[in-house]
Amino acid sequence: MRPRTAAARAAAVLVPALALLVSAPQAQAMTAERAWGPYRAPAGKAVVSGDLRVSRLDTGTIPPVATVRIRGVLRDRVAGPACGYAVFRITYLKSDGSLPFVHRTIRACGGPPKRFAFTGNRVHLVGLKVCGEARRATPSLTCLYSGTWKSLHITR
Repeated sequence: MRPRTAAARAAAVLVPALALLVSAPQAQAMTAERAWGPYRAPAGKAVVSGDLRVSRLDTGTIPPVATVRIRGVLRDRVAGPACGYAVFRITYLKSDGSLPFVHRTIRACGGPPKRFAFTGNRVHLVGLKVCGEARRATPSLTCLYSGTWKSLHITR
């Protein structure tokens, strides 16, 4: 057996270490921001628009996830005692690999436009529904389940 040179010994140690680094999942520190909207409720009873900021992209998970910050303004254009609703459906990745979702509801009932901002972690998908209906604590099932969700973000 021939003795190894210093360069050969260094290569024997560095090559496997570099291969491990290249194949390891990477969390990217990228930040992207984009505007969304305006989206309107049927018959224009409410209007919402804003911006969405994506950071801390993690491509080492399946599906990929990121931290998402959503800001916006909801304008109620419903006459009388009714309200405008913006409902966000945020699908996130749990540690067990499941993809549950939560609803985040913004309500504006007359008066000045309602400003909002919130952040979600380990987010894969953000959807939006805009409704104009009678004042209540939560949006109706008709608001949540009729029509289609607008897709604001999918982490890729």
